[in-house]
Amino acid sequence: MYLFATRNGTPHTTGGFNSAWRRLKVKVGLSDIHFHDIRAKALTDAKRKGGSDYAQALGNHASVDTTENYIKTREVNIVEPLY
Repeated sequence: MYLFATRNGTPHTTGGFNSAWRRLKVKVGLSDIHFHDIRAKALTDAKRKGGSDYAQALGNHASVDTTENYIKTREVNIVEPLY
């Protein structure tokens, strides 16, 4: 089983995946988005929930510095509304 598979269940080639990704971006109207943005979002959420060590393990990074490169520009403070 593959996370990103063709219609017949085989893995995508690099070119096939890139082609599908381009079509998806056009379909949803997002031109400035990259596949690694999804990874960065996941690692940002992981750090928020479980800390830097958890995010580093999830990203399979040897160095926490590598993990921080993914998340440092995407991290925002979550605030409660003042109702």
